[in-house]
Amino acid sequence: MKIKKPKFWDSSNILIPIILFPITILVMLLSFAFKKLSNTKKFSIKVICIGNIYIGGTGKTPLSIKIADLLENKDFKVAIIKKNYQNQNDEKKLIESAEKKVFFENKRSNSLKIAISQKYEVAILDDGMQDYSIYKDLNIVCFTSNQPIGNGFTIPSGPLRENLKAINKCDIAMINGKPNLAFEKKLLNINDNIKIYYSRYNLVNKEFLKEYNYLAFAGIGNPENFFNLLEKEGINVKKRISFPDHYSFSNNDIMNLFEMAKKENLNLITTEKDSYRLSDDQLKNISIAKINLKIDNLENLQEEILSKIQ
Repeated sequence: MKIKKPKFWDSSNILIPIILFPITILVMLLSFAFKKLSNTKKFSIKVICIGNIYIGGTGKTPLSIKIADLLENKDFKVAIIKKNYQNQNDEKKLIESAEKKVFFENKRSNSLKIAISQKYEVAILDDGMQDYSIYKDLNIVCFTSNQPIGNGFTIPSGPLRENLKAINKCDIAMINGKPNLAFEKKLLNINDNIKIYYSRYNLVNKEFLKEYNYLAFAGIGNPENFFNLLEKEGINVKKRISFPDHYSFSNNDIMNLFEMAKKENLNLITTEKDSYRLSDDQLKNISIAKINLKIDNLENLQEEILSKIQ
């Protein structure tokens, strides 16, 4: 979904959410009906779902790659499954750049059938928490520490794809960022069996990037998190430009960005995910921030995952 997140989704101002609430109720009813009418199928492959409740920008794809690494190191044959949405090949390319096998069909179930036919042992669903047609052996829900549920409302009144109570079906919560004890308590009050882990991003090529001043731009779910990461890592970001998630950059967009940067003697920098939506010509003279995901208590997480799939 190409959407630029409305500011009121993360605001305490509830006027607009209340105005939109009748539509929100309708969306919730449709979601409930879809859930009840779905026939859940168990496949002859272990399925790990890495999903979210807050729409976009919670780090599902980097975590999918990380968990694929963990399992491959244990000699499992692993495939990552992504649903094929129109004009959203950036995450597929990001997964392939990490040398992971990805199946990218219009239906996740079709990808699972292909993975089974090719003797894969574990399928990681990169997104799919709201796909009730597939039985999951392990459910991992992703959040960001600084804005875990926004204003707490479901779409369109807020950023949630479903009510937070949906974590009752989850085994693990992965929170990206600093410890958020208040949110941990909220999660455990809903599901006291959920295991909570923390992750964070590190900038791999920061020493090279520190040489310049930048105009940073991004078309991802939570671009502010990217901008804040750059600054935390000591990168001199003088200007920030946000685009909708999965935005398709035109030549005019890139030309305008270069012109803005030139006026203030800045270089351009963007995310690796955004780079896969840019042509080779567009990428000329644009720096790419390479990130690495670090997970606290990684050995415990690995044991938790293995206990569900062995």
